[in-house]
Amino acid sequence: MKTIVVIIVVSTALFFYRPASFAEQNKIIAKYSGEESINTVPFTTSGPWVILYTAEGPIEIVVRKTDGTFHRTAIQNVEAESQGSSVQKKAGTYILDVDAYRPWHIQVREMK
Repeated sequence: MKTIVVIIVVSTALFFYRPASFAEQNKIIAKYSGEESINTVPFTTSGPWVILYTAEGPIEIVVRKTDGTFHRTAIQNVEAESQGSSVQKKAGTYILDVDAYRPWHIQVREMK
């Protein structure tokens, strides 16, 4: 009888189990939206992080340290409506330089 109860409990747990999605696993550090070019307010990461974006037109995203020094170009020469991501490996405090003139949305998320 105990075996049947254990099987039922395990089967029920497996039925209701679902792996956490990317969004559930990775905390949002910052969110930005706009229809023009901007420099974001600084945000701080504690480890690897990812930029997720959607854009209704051309977009370029450059990552800079807060002292203004160049870190890297994350998204470059995207000429049409698009969505994508760019993984950044180093923790720190950064600013994004967003160059765009059509509606866009960006999320910065920590990666586990």
